[in-house]
Amino acid sequence: MQIEVCGKHVTSLVDTGAQVSCCSVQLLQFLGISKDKLEISKIKSVMGAGGEVHSVLGLVSLPLILGNVAMRYNFHVFDKLHQQMILGFDFLHDVKAHIICDSETIFIPDSCSNTLNALELNSGLARTVSGTFIPPFHQANIPISVSSIKNQIALLEPLPSLPKMSLAGAKCCVSLDDSNQSCLRIMNPTKDKIFLPANYVVAAVTPVNSEDIISMSEDNDKVQNPDNSKSKFHTENDQNVLQFDLSNSDLTEEQKDLLTIFLHKNRKVFAENLNELELELH
Repeated sequence: MQIEVCGKHVTSLVDTGAQVSCCSVQLLQFLGISKDKLEISKIKSVMGAGGEVHSVLGLVSLPLILGNVAMRYNFHVFDKLHQQMILGFDFLHDVKAHIICDSETIFIPDSCSNTLNALELNSGLARTVSGTFIPPFHQANIPISVSSIKNQIALLEPLPSLPKMSLAGAKCCVSLDDSNQSCLRIMNPTKDKIFLPANYVVAAVTPVNSEDIISMSEDNDKVQNPDNSKSKFHTENDQNVLQFDLSNSDLTEEQKDLLTIFLHKNRKVFAENLNELELELH
């Protein structure tokens, strides 16, 4: 699962079989935290799944951002770990997390905003397929290879690794095939050409359910001929049509028509008064 630690994106393993949450010394080096910052841990060693014993070097408190939830949590530090970070059962218990196996999603409640945050467990990373020079003031579709996800639609979210190279990536949805490859639009806004090396991590990847994607465009004839769209709404029952005054908006006529179509298609999620919510005032 992709999370943010000390302002940097980190891949973490969610492990319900691990009794304590832990991280590696290599992760601390990546975050710029030295060993002398470690606190003494009450736990001196733990036993791995294969029966091996790992010595605990110390305890470190790290700031985390999971979706929209920000917190600090204590991690036991190990010299050798097969993952950068492991979110164990102690963490899941403390944050009152719920895991839905069918959708591979973890839900974490936020008591401050009284909301429930959903995070995909099977997100992956997108890496460049080959080294590429991007000319100055130029944008290009760079071939990328995606881990963990294939044969479905995925959301690509550029990582801070691109701005570090003075590049900018486009957040977009792509359709992945058996080869796990697609393209990411990357822009070079500088006056110098920039070399993007092979196997460079450029984006976080999250699978997307196609049924959750709402198109903001209708058939071409409906967009090209606004009168058709307007007449369609006027023939509907007035109770089922949302009336919005868009005359003072900065939208173009085409954008107004698209917004009207969108509101009409999703009429059931909007309410104009308390009666539609079936609420009674006392």
